[in-house]
Order: sequence, then structure tokens, then C-alpha cells
Amino acid sequence: VEVAQTKQPKSMYFDTMGQLYMRSGVGDNDTYALFVSGGIPKQHKHYDNNHFIIYKNGYRALDSGTRPEPGLHLPYYYARTVAHNAVTIKMPGEVLPKYWGGPASVEDKSLQLPNDGGQCGLLDSRLLEHVETEDYVYVASDATECYHEDKADLVVREFIWFAPDLFLVFDRMVSDKPEYEKRWLYHVSEEPSVRGTQWSEKSQGGKSVVCTLYPADARVEKIG
Repeated sequence: VEVAQTKQPKSMYFDTMGQLYMRSGVGDNDTYALFVSGGIPKQHKHYDNNHFIIYKNGYRALDSGTRPEPGLHLPYYYARTVAHNAVTIKMPGEVLPKYWGGPASVEDKSLQLPNDGGQCGLLDSRLLEHVETEDYVYVASDATECYHEDKADLVVREFIWFAPDLFLVFDRMVSDKPEYEKRWLYHVSEEPSVRGTQWSEKSQGGKSVVCTLYPADARVEKIG
């Protein structure tokens, strides 16, 4: 009996959901990643354009939050940009759109939706490039239109995976006013160890080391 083996791709983009999946294999010790760009349906879509997830021996970079219903955590955090591995631009006075869901009976119904500097568009990012070679997978995505037109002139992310377990993330961000605070978010499941612009974490049997290359004066802060 002759069996033909077909070489599997390292990555595949599903344009309906706007999700690009990457994997080094299908084993327990393989590396898996997800990148979010584009999409068609708005149902259950988050404000998470240019977001990524990395998994190797546990979640190295995860999608944070949970979905209580009812509960303010859903519309005020879980679905918002701040809960994802994306970038935020804080424009004072911005009123962000309301996501579905409401407060539980014990929660304060008068709480205002927080201005966390996130996105206001669900389906306005565009996958600019998706290239796969023997050595790497390269992705570029423009999420400028996902942010308020008065605060963002350019938000483009380039994401490169050098198989099996090296990632390079390069963001180009231009705000209408340079004083608008910009944050690069990265969510982990355990408290990281921070030293200057480098930090590391160990959890679920795995480890990741993250180093900020640019800008040189970047400030790393642990939150939560």
C-alpha cells in the first residue's frame, strides 16, 4: 500500500473570522500562534484588531478576561482592546462604544464606560501581507481605521514568527498629537519578572522572555 504524504503549511488565514493561525506541528511541545485582522461578522467580535496569542507548553501570550452575563466585566474589559495583546492610544475625553451586556444586580449601574485608549471599530483592520517561507511566517496588518479618526493617523503591526519559537512584533503608531499616551499590551497568566525593558514569565510548564528593542526610552510596567 502506497501512502502519499502532503506537506502541511505553517499558517492559514480564515478571512471570514479574520484569524490567521500558525503552528510548528501538532504535538504537545509544538508552538501555536493566532493573529487577528479583518473579518466579516460582527457577532461576538471584540475590539481586538492586530491582537495575537502565543501558545507553547501553556499560554505565553494570552487573551485575558472572562465573560460573565450579566456582569460589567464583559462590556467594560473582556471585549475591549485593553484585554488583548494590542496597542492603545489614550485621547482625553474619548467616549468609546458600548459593547453588549449589562451589570449584575449587585453592580453599580451608574459607572461610566472607561476610556482605556482602545479601538472603536470592530471590522476595520486589513491584512496587508501574509508570506510563508521555510524559515518564517510574516504578517502585516493595518488597524488605523479601528481607532478614533481624531487620535490615530497610523497603526500598523508587522508580526514575524521564526519557527519554532522566536517572534518579532514591530508596531508603527502615529497619533494626531504626540502627547497621547501609547501602550503596548502583553498579557500573561503569572506575574512576570521585570528587569529594565526585558521581562520573563514561567507558567504551565513553559517560559517566555520578552525584550523591548524600540523605543529606547520605553517604560515597562506590571499591571494587575
